[in-house]
Amino acid sequence: MEKNDVISILSFLDIKPLKRFSQHFLIDDSIAERIIDYAELSKNDAVLEIGPGLGVLTKKMVKKANVTGIEKDKKLCDYLKEIPNLTLIKDDALKTVFPRFDKIVSNLPYKISSPITFKILEYDFKFGVLMYQKEFAERMTALSGKDYSRLSVNIYYRAECKILENVSRTAFYPVPKVDSAVVLLKPRK
Repeated sequence: MEKNDVISILSFLDIKPLKRFSQHFLIDDSIAERIIDYAELSKNDAVLEIGPGLGVLTKKMVKKANVTGIEKDKKLCDYLKEIPNLTLIKDDALKTVFPRFDKIVSNLPYKISSPITFKILEYDFKFGVLMYQKEFAERMTALSGKDYSRLSVNIYYRAECKILENVSRTAFYPVPKVDSAVVLLKPRK
């Protein structure tokens, strides 16, 4: 999806991206494709997506797997419900019970990165491919050094995780103040 497409859709839906929801929409299709490739989706997979936004990942994933999206913005839900084969839950991901899923693939709202990650890790699933703010991802994956923190320790005991690639802030609209990273998150059994 191109930047102009995103602007047009947002205008049509009368949506102004909200900072309080960390609304930055992925506009780089090649990154969306790579995220889906990392997820190794198959028709038998039950995939959870938190905050599908305008469905850049969603529209690609529903062609390969069974996808459930959790979106709290009503206007975005009205737009997303037009996507065939998508099960949509209009709710706050921090407050709702997740349906069963094998994989989670999401461009997570950065403002809730920590609580949503620990909530995700309460569930039994194969792995996740998740986009985070780059600095958060570096702290998640740190084994020592300046980025090593309580977050690093908590994640280490609950999951294996590694950064798959860094993503420039220019891959989003509106352009955030930070870069991002795609992270593989695999729960320890």
